[in-house]
Amino acid sequence: MFSRLFILSLTLLSFASAQAPKKVNMMELKSLWDRSPFTTKPVAAQERNALEDWALAGVTASPDGGYTISIINKKDRNDRKRIHSSGTYAESGTASFKVIQVTQPDPFDYKQTRVKLSMGSKVGWVEYEDKLLQIKPTAAPAARPATNRSPAALKSLATPKNAPPTSSKTAIQRPRVRRVPPKQ
Repeated sequence: MFSRLFILSLTLLSFASAQAPKKVNMMELKSLWDRSPFTTKPVAAQERNALEDWALAGVTASPDGGYTISIINKKDRNDRKRIHSSGTYAESGTASFKVIQVTQPDPFDYKQTRVKLSMGSKVGWVEYEDKLLQIKPTAAPAARPATNRSPAALKSLATPKNAPPTSSKTAIQRPRVRRVPPKQ
């Protein structure tokens, strides 16, 4: 009984010594509801530039002082376009390409060449990409089985042993006479 009385007195003492709750300043919590991931709208992602899908395939100087630019699609290597710097390239249903600027810092290093193109309202730089410039490996030709015979042995196998020598002068070959030995 003493232990119950002791526990009860400790509990009452702890309640008596506790302070009253303080009022929370609501401005301290304002950032919680202003920046909540459940109530804020996501920021609209920037629209991707369509010129990022293209790589430079070639730059050729034209006699009229301009350039002819060849570009290749990174996703579909069969999709290639050729654009002249004096005009634009446009297909039906697609945006037109227009050359704005060609930069060639070193004429002996083609990989440093950059071309500024516009595609509709988008403007961007197109450069050479090493992985698109590599030649695709082809299948190796089928290996022939190795033979241990010399070229002379292979030549003797190609011609029969009892065959008469052939000459280029004889145009007509006579049929071979087969002789059957008589029965005994």
